Amino acid sequence: RKPLKQFENASSAGKTSGRDREQHLKVLSTFLHECDLFYREVIKVSQETHGSIGISLPGEDSSKKPKNLPKFLNRNAAKSCFICYESLIYLGDILRYTQTDLKPTSQLSFRHSTICYRQAAYLCPQSGNPHNQMSMIFLYTKDNLRAVYHNYRALFSEAPFPNARG
Repeated sequence: RKPLKQFENASSAGKTSGRDREQHLKVLSTFLHECDLFYREVIKVSQETHGSIGISLPGEDSSKKPKNLPKFLNRNAAKSCFICYESLIYLGDILRYTQTDLKPTSQLSFRHSTICYRQAAYLCPQSGNPHNQMSMIFLYTKDNLRAVYHNYRALFSEAPFPNARG
């Protein structure tokens, strides 16, 4: 994301052309799309290999989600849980970047990012990371009450997110 900001600064200073910006956005769009596909595949393969933990990805049919999941995870399912937790955070970030960096402000929707972060929070409730990410979304959308709530959760969870600001 830092190269995009540098490019925007150079563009606003008149050092780049509109064509350069289009090319840059096309490369960024392709990169984010490939990352999206990668993390979706990691989650899918992890659940197929180590056992389903009931993750349904944004845009997928949630009726296909397994209904009777065990209350306690066996060792293999616990591996899947960790892999899916990390991948959901990254996928949520990718989906958020797609919105903030590629869409006009009037068309922003953080629904899919929020779904990923909420599932990550469910998989690892002691972690502040998903709450920090949701706090950033709610700050961006100017939903201050939710932003404060999730920021508090990020700061005061069992495993606080180190970059959360109070």
